Amino acid sequence: ELEPYGTLALTAVRRDGTSFPAEVTLAALDTEDGPLLSIGIRDVTERTESEKALARGAQQLQAVVDNAPALIWMLDREGRYVLVNRQFEAVRRVSRDEIVGMTAAEVFGDAVDEDMSARDLEPLTAGRAIEGEEVLFLDGEPHWYISLRFPLHDAAGHVYAVCGILTDVTERIEAEAQRQALAGQLQQSQRLESLGQLAGGVAHDFNNLLTVIINYSDFVLEA
Repeated sequence: ELEPYGTLALTAVRRDGTSFPAEVTLAALDTEDGPLLSIGIRDVTERTESEKALARGAQQLQAVVDNAPALIWMLDREGRYVLVNRQFEAVRRVSRDEIVGMTAAEVFGDAVDEDMSARDLEPLTAGRAIEGEEVLFLDGEPHWYISLRFPLHDAAGHVYAVCGILTDVTERIEAEAQRQALAGQLQQSQRLESLGQLAGGVAHDFNNLLTVIINYSDFVLEA
């Protein structure tokens, strides 16, 4: 009976001098003549290339979301952060190292209300993308956002996570306020109305980003 010693990863060389990544398995075999050492060598080139492609895909996804001006995050079904981008870190003043694996309530405490948590997880139960408008107070100042939250499905069609994107349109709202108001500032309700009118125009900015995220998620599931 073989008693495995372990597995090693190394670079092997073929007879023609070319090298390839190999997985070497060592095991002991008891025989009448004494113990023998069994060595198995497996060419893992295809698996190694798949792992490299997956790593490149992950780097490309992170590069896309990190360079996007919007706040982007991903939550699992329990509402725990799986991914956040650089803009999220900057605006929310947290690092991805301290937020991944935690819920919004655990990270932000009293700054997160039940309505916000419900909005974040609503696509999980709805099974579809949900658009909206939101106001965040940063350093005491209101910032107006177009929001988009959408579910991510696995190969079987089950929802396993939700992705959220917030795009700051405060400058557009303020410009609209200046254009419309003859004196003073628009009331918040008027600004939100203007925000709703802008939603359609901003939505198309998400398309390329959503395609990258969804395609990469499918790639990860199939790998």
